[in-house]
Amino acid sequence: MYDYVNKWIKNNKDKIYNFSEFSIICPLEIQMRITNLDLPDSDLDFIDKRFNDLNDYLSFNVSGEVETISLTLWTEEGSGNIIFECDFKNKKIIYPTKLNYSKIDETKLSSILDKQFNKCFEKNNWEDSFGNRFVTFLSREKYDLINEQDKKPWENAKNKNLKIYYENFKKQPSYWNEIIAPYLNYILDQEFIKNKGPENIKKITYDRFDYIKFKSFICEATDNESRIDPKRKIQGMPDICVYVYYLVSVPDNDSLDTFAGASVNQWLTENIKYLNINNMMDVIRGISFNHIYFNFCLLTTDTLGYDYFLLDTQEAINETKKSDLIKSITIKGQSSYIESKLDKETFVKEFKENLPPSIEDPLATEKSTKIDLPFDFTQKCNLLVSVLLNKISKNKINLDVKLMKPDLILFKLCEDRTTFVSLIQSIKLNFDVLTEVPEKHLITMADVYAFIHDYIINSFSLDDVE
Repeated sequence: MYDYVNKWIKNNKDKIYNFSEFSIICPLEIQMRITNLDLPDSDLDFIDKRFNDLNDYLSFNVSGEVETISLTLWTEEGSGNIIFECDFKNKKIIYPTKLNYSKIDETKLSSILDKQFNKCFEKNNWEDSFGNRFVTFLSREKYDLINEQDKKPWENAKNKNLKIYYENFKKQPSYWNEIIAPYLNYILDQEFIKNKGPENIKKITYDRFDYIKFKSFICEATDNESRIDPKRKIQGMPDICVYVYYLVSVPDNDSLDTFAGASVNQWLTENIKYLNINNMMDVIRGISFNHIYFNFCLLTTDTLGYDYFLLDTQEAINETKKSDLIKSITIKGQSSYIESKLDKETFVKEFKENLPPSIEDPLATEKSTKIDLPFDFTQKCNLLVSVLLNKISKNKINLDVKLMKPDLILFKLCEDRTTFVSLIQSIKLNFDVLTEVPEKHLITMADVYAFIHDYIINSFSLDDVE
């Protein structure tokens, strides 16, 4: 009987893989128990195996006797039907029911499996549950979090049946995940520290875990995203998905179990304000220049255990990159800045008449490399940021204004969240901006240019300046 099952799987491999064009991994899951093991240096009575790749299953060398087997065909994300289950040891077919084991030959079994398989087509709902799964794989690809057994199916899916969706994803502005997502990671990390996250996570997990890193991902929702009401759709305005991972640093001698993961997720959701969908949307919409125009936003979170050593190593790499960035744009052999007036009145006098009414987005396409703004204006903005950062930073760094580019990320220049917030507040205070509703989030120098540009354009006329 076991050989009959294998033969049916082998003969129908292509049909199984093509059950739905929207299923990324193989929709057929095979579980089996093997007894009477012929394994050296092992005293196990049995082993349980699970397969989500038909090639792995068909090439698997059984070192013992297959006692039971179960075939489940997934009809959507998180839901499926058992199409066959059998206890070979006791010669009993568990499902479908009311079948006599001794009367089932190869032809009859093949017919039964065909019938069970075809019934699942009526329940195929992979298209409706496709959006979340697709974004999960996109985001895990970004941070190298895809399980080893899922990497090959994902490569096949994005290059074949899901190629159009993947190509559409690659067309979205690169700054979504190169500029905005790192900012979300940054404010989530800082909010975690601010709320004594390490101490609290350690407490609720009974001293097992304390270190967490956030990884955010942004993409446009697929056209068939069933979680979004089509009535909300605005023509030409994308719906977006924000996916946030909580990477829990797990020591070698431990693992993140379901209960601990749920406890961590609950504490973070209740205590990190930016994990509220409304607050998250306010941040994304409040970015001065490189914000995302969107209609509706879906927020998904996932808690994953991550190797303690790898997280620690990555953190060290990030600190090195940050240090290298600061060194690369620091003034060489000069201890002070050239005297220049940087007050709001000077900015208005110098640039009110020659600034364009609107500015080009330097990060929206790969071809666009600079902002359509006067060079002396951008250099003066650079100087303002450099002087302010020099005054509030502990290291008193002097940045070379000629090396500061529009895509320079400001929080990478700061020692901590306090320094970063002080820098942004100081930039705004220089133009007498004390409070804002909604608050503008300045992430890059491009955001600073846009903020100061808007202030000057909307400021009083030159006749009013003394």
